[in-house]
This record gives sequence, C-alpha cells and structure tokens, in this order.
Amino acid sequence: MNRISTVLAALATVVVVAVAAPAQADGTRPYGDARTGHIANVLHGTHRGGWLATVLDQYGYHGKRHAEIVRVHGQPKRWVGIIHVPAGKARAVHRALNPHFWLAERGTAFVLPLVSHTMTNGGSTWRYYDTAKWAARKLGAGWRVPK
Repeated sequence: MNRISTVLAALATVVVVAVAAPAQADGTRPYGDARTGHIANVLHGTHRGGWLATVLDQYGYHGKRHAEIVRVHGQPKRWVGIIHVPAGKARAVHRALNPHFWLAERGTAFVLPLVSHTMTNGGSTWRYYDTAKWAARKLGAGWRVPK
C-alpha cells in the first residue's frame, strides 16, 4: 500500500508540473528570467508569478518573451507586468504597447501597470501613468515613460 501511495504522489506531481508550466509553440517557457527577477526585486514586488503576456499577442507582437506578474504596494495600480524580450525585439514591443498603454521601458525590458492580476491588460488613465512613472523612478537611470 505504501508503494502505491508513493507512485500516485509522484504521478500527481508530474501532472501538476506539466499543467502549471505550458510551453510556447517554439518550446520555450515564457515565464520570468534573471532580468525580470531583478526588476521585481528592485520594485520590492511580492506575490510573484509567471505570466504568458498575451497582451503582446493581442496588439501585434508574437515573438519570444520572458514575463512575470508582481504585486507592488502603495501605488494606484497594485499589479505590474514585467516583460523582457530578446535583443532587437524592443521596437516591436514598443510599437505594440505604447499607443495603447502607459508603461516604463529601458532597452529590452518593460514594466506595464495592469488592471489586476486576473485582467492583465494595461491602461491609459492617470493611475497607470502614475504607476509607470513610479516604476521608472524606482528603477533608476535610463528608464523612461514614453508618450
């Protein structure tokens, strides 16, 4: 009986890991990397989690990305999405997001204030702008809020 319980527990773990970490069509995992983790740490983010960043697909960027959602405290928008794309892809992400949403950007990294942790679109009101400006100030030199 003990052996059966061990096998079932191992099988359940494999199923949970397979469901929790889906791969993109090109076989890579779209979740956070070292760059997104560093940005989340500088912002003192909590409740960190992987994010598919489908908002990029909705607005015209279908390339590779690493992304995670982070909760920040003391801001009008409490959830931000942190996106890191490969070199040479930043302009495409900027074209996809900038006309629609307030965001902070530097090179290939982007911080997008989100509606909530379940509705992961950005916004264009003053609350999103304030949170984007806060993130740019907190992250330091080189970060800007375009518009």
